Amino acid sequence: MVLVLLTLAYLPTLYIMLELPKIIVNQVISTAGEHDFFGSMLSSEKYLIVLTGIYLVLYLINSFIKLVINIKKGILGERLIRRLRYILIDRLLRFPIQRFRVVSQGETIAQVNSETETLGGYMSESIVLPLFQGGTMLTVLLFMFVQSVWLGLAALALIPLQVLIIPRMQRQVNLLNQERVRQIRSFSEYIGETVGGAQAIRMHGVQRYILSGVSEQLGRLFNIRLRIYKKKYWIKLINNFINQLTPILFYLIGGILVLRGSLTLGALVAAIAGHKDMVAPWKELLKYYQLQQDAKIKYEQLIQQFDIEDADESDYYANVPPREETPLLPLKMTNVVTEEDGSRVLSAFNFELNSGEHVAIVDSNPDRRLHIAEIVLSMRQPMYGSAWLGDKQIKDIPGSTKSRRLAFQPSAPPIFNTSIYENILLPLKHVPVNNSNTSSTLEAERTGNSGDQFTEEWQDFEGYRFEDQDALDSWYLQSMEAAEADRSVMRKGLFQFIEDEFQSEQTGKIVTARSRVIDVLRESNIVIQSFDERQWCYGLSIAENLAFGKLTGTKTTPGELLYSDSIREILDANGFDHIVEQIGQQIAKMIVQGLSSEYTRDQSMIAFNLYSDDHAETIMENALSISKKTSDKFTESDRDFLMLLFLNLVLDNHDDIRLPGSVVSRIMFIRDEIDSRFDKRQRAGFQRFERSEYNPGLSVIENLIFGLLPRDLDDDTLEKVLDIVGGVITEAGLSRDIMLLTLKNAEAGISGSRLSARGRQKLPLARVLVKKPELIVFNEGLNSFDERVQFRIKENIRRLLPETSVLWLVGGLEDRSAFDRVIDTGGK
Repeated sequence: MVLVLLTLAYLPTLYIMLELPKIIVNQVISTAGEHDFFGSMLSSEKYLIVLTGIYLVLYLINSFIKLVINIKKGILGERLIRRLRYILIDRLLRFPIQRFRVVSQGETIAQVNSETETLGGYMSESIVLPLFQGGTMLTVLLFMFVQSVWLGLAALALIPLQVLIIPRMQRQVNLLNQERVRQIRSFSEYIGETVGGAQAIRMHGVQRYILSGVSEQLGRLFNIRLRIYKKKYWIKLINNFINQLTPILFYLIGGILVLRGSLTLGALVAAIAGHKDMVAPWKELLKYYQLQQDAKIKYEQLIQQFDIEDADESDYYANVPPREETPLLPLKMTNVVTEEDGSRVLSAFNFELNSGEHVAIVDSNPDRRLHIAEIVLSMRQPMYGSAWLGDKQIKDIPGSTKSRRLAFQPSAPPIFNTSIYENILLPLKHVPVNNSNTSSTLEAERTGNSGDQFTEEWQDFEGYRFEDQDALDSWYLQSMEAAEADRSVMRKGLFQFIEDEFQSEQTGKIVTARSRVIDVLRESNIVIQSFDERQWCYGLSIAENLAFGKLTGTKTTPGELLYSDSIREILDANGFDHIVEQIGQQIAKMIVQGLSSEYTRDQSMIAFNLYSDDHAETIMENALSISKKTSDKFTESDRDFLMLLFLNLVLDNHDDIRLPGSVVSRIMFIRDEIDSRFDKRQRAGFQRFERSEYNPGLSVIENLIFGLLPRDLDDDTLEKVLDIVGGVITEAGLSRDIMLLTLKNAEAGISGSRLSARGRQKLPLARVLVKKPELIVFNEGLNSFDERVQFRIKENIRRLLPETSVLWLVGGLEDRSAFDRVIDTGGK
């Protein structure tokens, strides 16, 4: 509405701006003397100044209106494309599960991102452009007809020809664009397969074959685009030719009318100028037509891909009835028949599961197992027969109820690229704890998006019967223990860095447990690099050894923080200049070699304390410059750079660099003097090693052992250290805190890439258990574990959730003692 009003406000001012040049030419320039301006008599010169001033003001008004229109239509387009993408993702989440087996990720991503991006251009112009440009064109035409009917007819003469030719040619371009979109989707899918199968492609050495496929795909795309270009530029050529004919008619017809006295020269000049104002909107209208047709094709294709039958129409916001009021079990399947790609999978399948039962179905066919699971979980509807939960057919139970009370553990469960804590928390994220209204909330609702705040807490305490966060965390840990993920998680937590929220009670417990850990390690004859002012620590940089502390910041290096004029004076006074130059040159050569190769670059960045790619490039440039010079050519800045390399050196990372014993003893001798010269920045950046204090620059295990684990520590010794530390922290009551620390800070990685193969099943299992489901379906959900571990986890589940029913779908089974019943389908 605002855009329509602004556009209508623009048109009267445009007409006046067309009229003013005519008045200036006919009444001011052509006629000298005084002129009446709203009752005031003005000379020609003053009248000219007033008229040009009015013209300037109108131009500024028009420019401002155009500015506001452009901003508003940009907002309109962005809101519409945001709405469309939200709708597409919403539809995607409602797809039948089977569809994800035939639609590639690459194709779907391209549809939601790239194809909707091109629609955004049309969306922003859809209302304004035809109204604005059409109104501009009609205003100019009205002006021309007012000047002369013949000039108006001349302006209109060739428009029917354009309307007849251009759309027909544009339809051919649109069909080619439709073909181009299909080809781009096909190419996106091919790229996705290539990326996903990169390892196999390299292993089998079939790069040449794969690249021939890439070449073929690109060739098809090239031919389509070439045909589009040819037709588009033919359209442009014809359009420009017709547009140039109109001014020729103006000069011919208008000139004759002026010579005959039927038209003033000012009117002709204004008409010719006005025609230029008409050509631009006419071009924009033609372009709009092309854009509209292209957008129509792309939108129709999106609709075909996302508006499908059998989509889940559940209400995400529906309230779930209390569990005790709506019993879910027993589960019954009667004469169920399913098909896949025209082939019968399940044939008259019958099954019953009572409340609290653990039943295994043994079937060697993975398709049959999957179909059983999907029917129970309402991911598939049987062709014949029925499936019931309690007194209702599964298909008739609200989706919000099923999602909260049923759970599924497949053989390869999904893991999201967020913390372990958030991965486990996922099933409880149905309802935001607080949903405050902010500007972003209002904007989201205005565009048809969800107004829920993603960054708010989302624990559904009431729905899952948790009193508070502490009760929820306790249940988390019990779920982790039942999934036997607690040990590995706690160990991962030992290598985390504690954040501010854990700084009080927990860090105090760690410091208290420190003495016990050190004593047990000493009794076990395990040697570590302890922090002692009388000893050198090879796992620390020279700067950290000098400061006898650990760097706590991340966007700097120990050497950069330590280095200052006063520190340089101490080092020079103690004879470090020669060794700094010698070692610095050696490090510079190693940096050049390490960063020059893509195979050693990442390793070198870690070894030389390079915290970013930009930092690495800067160091590389300086190291290259140093490596090309001799000592006598070094500038003062070169010597400063060598000092930084020396101070950042960690001897444990470089076996080929050794400091003379005299240098090591001198470094420990001047530690106190270095500390006395620290300024506030250095004091805050280095956390000094104190036996009675927690050091935030160290990991939990480094704080517990008050030292560093040797780099060459063998696996058996490391296992002993972890067992010792694990035992002590359990005694100290730190297990819960350290596990929560890990859950909240350790990232799972993309598809669980940072977890072990077993961890990729244990984490989702804890996610299943934490929601307290009434029915769990396992489809080879523990297949990465041996029989002994599987049996133990099954017993853990019974103890944790005694009232929960569990359906185990397995390909084979040796030990049947963990189940109440075992059903062998015999392939039916």
